[in-house]
Amino acid sequence: MRFSLILPIPGPAAPEQVLEFAEAADQLGFHGVYMNSRVALPADVASPHPYAPDGRAPWAIDINWPDAFVVFSAIAARTRRLRFGPAVVPVIVTHPLVLAKQAATLDAYSGGRLELGLGAGWMLEEVRAIDRPTDKRWRRLKETIEILRLAWTSDTVAYAGKCYQFPAMGTYPHPVRGDKVPIWIGGHGPRAIEIAARFNTGLFLWGGYAPEKVADYVRRARELSPSVPVATLVDVATPPDEWGRLIGDMDRAGADMMVLSRPSVEGDKHLKVIKDFAARFLSGGSGGAS
Repeated sequence: MRFSLILPIPGPAAPEQVLEFAEAADQLGFHGVYMNSRVALPADVASPHPYAPDGRAPWAIDINWPDAFVVFSAIAARTRRLRFGPAVVPVIVTHPLVLAKQAATLDAYSGGRLELGLGAGWMLEEVRAIDRPTDKRWRRLKETIEILRLAWTSDTVAYAGKCYQFPAMGTYPHPVRGDKVPIWIGGHGPRAIEIAARFNTGLFLWGGYAPEKVADYVRRARELSPSVPVATLVDVATPPDEWGRLIGDMDRAGADMMVLSRPSVEGDKHLKVIKDFAARFLSGGSGGAS
């Protein structure tokens, strides 16, 4: 099983702190670092948050939330082997050709280290503010994956779907790995599972679920496609004496990657926790268990 981290974003961390955190993750042997992607935060959000028990967005409107692709460009320049990517980009805030160019450029300039997380999107107020359509979200996610993979491998790409239509366009550069750039689908419902299985992507579970529930997601995904990798978020503030048991339970549940979040750890304490974790459970700079 691989181990990765959520960057200290959004939050008060200064740019240099974020870059030092990524450098530490690279040196300690974590597989990758991720952050969520947002364009703007509405003052009033009526759309229900899919992971908040009360359905309310858990952040303040003035929280520091930089652009994910720019952050990862800086991280690419400061790290050697670390993988990274937005987890996730809501596809309804962008156009597939724009996303294809951003992702391909970042992958090419980082030597093939991008992992791209995609979601259908839920915060409709953000999408309307930038004049993007909010209908057919899951269909748009499917078509986006198809367009990305065409754009990443073809001299020109034309598309005639239900949501997106455009004539032949050149889309260079291509990623180092072409259409094999790892894609993660963020979600927890049956449509996210179905899309991950159908398009041979990973499933990124943001819910912070117990191992038994992760095992159920793994079972449901692999009934549709045996090769679907599953990543699950866990609290970086898990008590140190519980890590060994939790890793074993997640491994038996079939998780391919544990992603350490930081809902209750900040600043230097966050860095100390990941260093202690790496000393106990990482070896050889592989991002996997020792």
